[in-house]
Amino acid sequence: MKERIANGLLVVVVTALIWLYLEAESLTTSQQEIRVTFVSPTGDMLVGQVGDEWRGSATIRVEGSQSALSRAPRAIEVPVGSPGFPAVEGEQTVDLRVPLRANRELQRAGVNLVEVNPQTVRLRLEAITTLPDVEIRADLSGIEPAAPPVVEPLRASVRGPRSSMERIASLSGGAHVVAVVRAGNFADGQAVTVRAALEPPPSVSPDHVVITPREAEVEFTIRTRSATATIPSAPVQLLTPPAESGRFRVEIEADDAFVTGVTVSGPSELVEQVRSGQMRIVALLWLTSDELERPITSKMVSFGALRDGQVVGLPAGLSVRAADAQVQFTVTPVSAPGP
Repeated sequence: MKERIANGLLVVVVTALIWLYLEAESLTTSQQEIRVTFVSPTGDMLVGQVGDEWRGSATIRVEGSQSALSRAPRAIEVPVGSPGFPAVEGEQTVDLRVPLRANRELQRAGVNLVEVNPQTVRLRLEAITTLPDVEIRADLSGIEPAAPPVVEPLRASVRGPRSSMERIASLSGGAHVVAVVRAGNFADGQAVTVRAALEPPPSVSPDHVVITPREAEVEFTIRTRSATATIPSAPVQLLTPPAESGRFRVEIEADDAFVTGVTVSGPSELVEQVRSGQMRIVALLWLTSDELERPITSKMVSFGALRDGQVVGLPAGLSVRAADAQVQFTVTPVSAPGP
């Protein structure tokens, strides 16, 4: 009796195993989404998509056993040169069924690719080329150096898409990349040495461009933004309140008609205007009504500028001083005319 029960259980177990095996190996169809990436294994081709239709994934319908379907990959790389994806520069339309059916992972899984959606992808291939000996130029935007900067090293190697390399090679003045120095808190006259990142010129896209080395050392001296000049003399200009016009005669001593030994300092461009005569400095003798009435006989002058025959205040940042700014003069009331 026991032997008969044991044989019966054995038959049940074997039958179940056979049924499970046949169920696992029975042909069935499945639909799933997979990531598809187009790559260049050697790195000598740039792969880009044309348009926005391709989202990087496809829906495939495959058939095979349950075990085979469970082994199907969820992400596939399609290398340049695969069937249906030739290594030819330019735009091409790839029928996804061709490279996916040739994919070894899908073949090893033992599934049969029935359908792909989307069926085609538009791609563009561009060769990656190298410019081995390119000049490095300093870009000191917003910084005024006293002399041309010194760059070390002088040359670089540039690798990137063919179109970008052709643009660099055809740049005005010769092929070059730039060492970009950002404006900082540099003092006038300061000698500066900075490490600056190397970048393509602004007219060339930096996408996929690799520059070796990545940085260069740039040495320069900040131009002094302030300057000082000495002018021989400044004429004295008398200024009185309009209400006092004609009531007093002011005679400046002959020796004080000009203030001598005048020093001008400030932004270099303003000092240069004074030095060149584009802007003239005048000594201003301001006399108030009270000073005319007393009267006083000497006073310190202030300074202004003469532009187009008009006396104006000194431009912001410009200062003027003199060793002796005291002016001597006499004030005489003018008698009113008789009836």
